Amino acid sequence: MELELRPENVQIIELFAQEVPALLTLDNVVVTDMGNSQYEISVQVRNIGSDTVRGATIELVANQGLEVMSFQSIIVDEIGAGQAIEMKWNVSTNSNGQAWVVTRSQSHGLAAAFVEF
Repeated sequence: MELELRPENVQIIELFAQEVPALLTLDNVVVTDMGNSQYEISVQVRNIGSDTVRGATIELVANQGLEVMSFQSIIVDEIGAGQAIEMKWNVSTNSNGQAWVVTRSQSHGLAAAFVEF
């Protein structure tokens, strides 16, 4: 069996959404060594959609051996269209650390970023 595609027989259909209702992304994930086995993890949570995100949970999910010195999760009342908020966590570890930064909302999905240091 052989498949031959000729330009005159091929049609390309492109669909682009004019607007995304609301969508959270994680930008600029940075791990800063603060010395004495302590680190700061920072991230921007950005709503790239055209609607407000309400009730988003933003959390740091730490692997074993990583101690979170500050809060681990927070619920943000709202993030407006095009807006971003910065989150920071202080952690401590005596070995290599790994964690996930996760944001989720019931109505607007999930975004996650893996950090290793």
